[in-house]
Amino acid sequence: MGVRSLKRISIAALIAVVACGCSTASGNSGSGSGKKTAGGPTYQQAMDALHPDVLDAVKATMPGIRPDEYSDGSRDCGGPDWIDSKDASKRILTSYIRVPGAPSDKRTPAALVDSVVEHLRGKNWAEDPERAGSSNPGDGSVTKYVKKPGGNGSVVVSATPFKLASGETSQTLVAQIVTDCLRNPDYHKN
Repeated sequence: MGVRSLKRISIAALIAVVACGCSTASGNSGSGSGKKTAGGPTYQQAMDALHPDVLDAVKATMPGIRPDEYSDGSRDCGGPDWIDSKDASKRILTSYIRVPGAPSDKRTPAALVDSVVEHLRGKNWAEDPERAGSSNPGDGSVTKYVKKPGGNGSVVVSATPFKLASGETSQTLVAQIVTDCLRNPDYHKN
């Protein structure tokens, strides 16, 4: 069989796959009709399970300061793996907890991040072995990645120093909670 024949067969197979809407993936993240997308936790359930631990850890690290909380919304991540555009059958939800530190708090960014991570460890969280923490000597920021086994998401904990108008230095502590790509119960295919 020549190269030309193989190219024609490959193109024909690709067209057939596209035309039938089949996914070349194993089914773990496609929206297809398999049972894997019909059950399991939703992205909101995952956030509801992750958020309290993180909020408690941040509050314990920076007691007496009310954290700012806001959502970055959700992002579509469903559909076949090999298509660039994703549908809303699955979603990722992102939320932030931010605490501006007081100039009187002389802890380093590393100490603040380590404190949050340590509180989370007490609730069975662990540093994400797939993502190494980092520190940026340029701006002094420190970041660590934490996951809760079976928690369907992760947290990025970071602290960054900044100069106030008075010339004093203060730290900002941020915990970004991100769910895994999970089922959207409100999604209905047309």
